[in-house]
Amino acid sequence: MRCFIYLYLLICSTLCLAQKTNSMKDNISYETFKGILDQNGKHILGYIADVDRIAKTSRIYYASNTSDMFIETFNYEVNLSLYGDNHVTTTSKIYLFGSEESFLQSLNSKDFQEINNPNFKYRKILNDESLYKEIFLKELFESLKLEIPEKLTQVNLEKFNKQLYDFGYDKAIKYLYFHLIIFCGEYINELENHQGKWQMYEDSHFPLLSIPEFISADGISSRVSLNHFLSADLRKASKKNEVKKGYIYHIEDALNFSSVWQKFRKNMIIKKADK
Repeated sequence: MRCFIYLYLLICSTLCLAQKTNSMKDNISYETFKGILDQNGKHILGYIADVDRIAKTSRIYYASNTSDMFIETFNYEVNLSLYGDNHVTTTSKIYLFGSEESFLQSLNSKDFQEINNPNFKYRKILNDESLYKEIFLKELFESLKLEIPEKLTQVNLEKFNKQLYDFGYDKAIKYLYFHLIIFCGEYINELENHQGKWQMYEDSHFPLLSIPEFISADGISSRVSLNHFLSADLRKASKKNEVKKGYIYHIEDALNFSSVWQKFRKNMIIKKADK
């Protein structure tokens, strides 16, 4: 008898959860969808999760980096020569979610794993560089068990490298990747008397997130010199430690390479301009 009561309660709770989730998922028209995109502009991020070339269908997720607004579209008779928003037409099924919780609950396991990564919670913070020092640098130094100095250029890099090793390179890639990008960018910015700036771009490896890239005083992007090589270097360091423990990655390698990259790119730009 208890088993039947438990089963009944379980079914009821599941149905209630489903009703709660569905109540926060509204079917909207194509015109409403276009209006949302036009009104929010650069604050809307898109991610194509599934394209079936045989059936000519696709699924696209959208999220705002300033609010908890999410959209899911199922698109049919897709013209595969077109990309992104062009997949969404008047024949698409379009759903608007009113909360992050209801949106994540609607995802299948594959999409959930790709979208709900450890950095997803930072999507709104990444859009506001005034919070970089307050959030990312503070969390970085707390994670590495270091005191944050008044100026980043006062950091003892040897101790920083040791603490990063103790934290673990695999964990750093997963949980501190953006933190380290911002640390390096702000460190370089101090050296350049705060003449640099931050801007954002989208990357398919980070669905529904804007990725920060530091732009030097000379206008050179750090997307390659910092964002790409920092990740690659940490993965190499992790593999080296799998073979033999004790290899310590030096964060100054990333800082020095970025400096060399700036000079290289600046010379390339000057040469192109001369031509």
